Amino acid sequence: MVQGEGSRRARCRRVAAAASVVLLPGCASLPGFAAKSPVREYQEQILEERAAARRAIIDEAETPAPEEKIAEGDAFRRKGQIDRAMVAYLEAVKLAPDAVLPRERIGYVQLNHDLERAEAIFIGLLQKDPENVEVLRGLSLAYLGLGKLEPAREMLERAVEVDPESAGAEYALGATLGLLGRKEEALAHTERARELRPDDATIANGLGVAHMVMRHWIEAESAFREAIRLDSRVAAYYNNLGIALGRQERYADALAVFRKFGSEQAAENNLGFIYYLNGRYDDAIVHYERALLENGDQKSLILQNLNEALDARDATAPIPAAVSE
Repeated sequence: MVQGEGSRRARCRRVAAAASVVLLPGCASLPGFAAKSPVREYQEQILEERAAARRAIIDEAETPAPEEKIAEGDAFRRKGQIDRAMVAYLEAVKLAPDAVLPRERIGYVQLNHDLERAEAIFIGLLQKDPENVEVLRGLSLAYLGLGKLEPAREMLERAVEVDPESAGAEYALGATLGLLGRKEEALAHTERARELRPDDATIANGLGVAHMVMRHWIEAESAFREAIRLDSRVAAYYNNLGIALGRQERYADALAVFRKFGSEQAAENNLGFIYYLNGRYDDAIVHYERALLENGDQKSLILQNLNEALDARDATAPIPAAVSE
């Protein structure tokens, strides 16, 4: 050891013990002690603050907003991937526990799986947001599924009152009033929905159904043709148009429409049903029998229809007069 080095190290230890942040010139660093100058500490503090700011920016960019998760769930739901949609909606709930929208989406999913659970979800959401039209509609759908028609009507009337421009609420209210037998009101609300959303094929078809209930066959035909123009992929629209034509006794036209989007068996059965509705039971029987001769998997249903037509014909057959002796 160089003479004087021991005294120099002792002096450095005293400095360290005093928690000095500046090493005196000529002092060797002691084990377990890393002294920093005030300038160096300040520089590192700035660097750490900048790093923290960058991490916050990165975290914010990498952490999706609830709206993004909801959009993701909606996309999965449109594809029929319900399980993945539910996961996305639940993640949105975690990101925004007090938000109504992600729970509303979960309620709509539950409408197809657990009506009572959906009802409970929408009732809870309505307490948070009593004027939310989508929540009111969702609760009305739960009520409809549970057979609670009057509560469903009340919810939809509230929805229309809150937002008179909601085509969905108007349409649902019209359908509910139709189920309650209030035909004129049902038609009026469905027409209003059609005015609000003229490019919606579902509403156009619903308007046709409302006219059919009122026995407005020509108006129903027009509405169904419009639904097909807007969306030509839905078989139900063709069937409804065929019924409207058949009720006008345009049987050949009805059969042609039935054949556009169904099998020959289905077309003959549908035409038999039209004849049945029009009280022409013999013709209904003929077409039901033709349908039974066609290939298809609906023969049990057709046979049931045939038996009903036979019973109806027998019930309306004149009773033979008694022969006098």
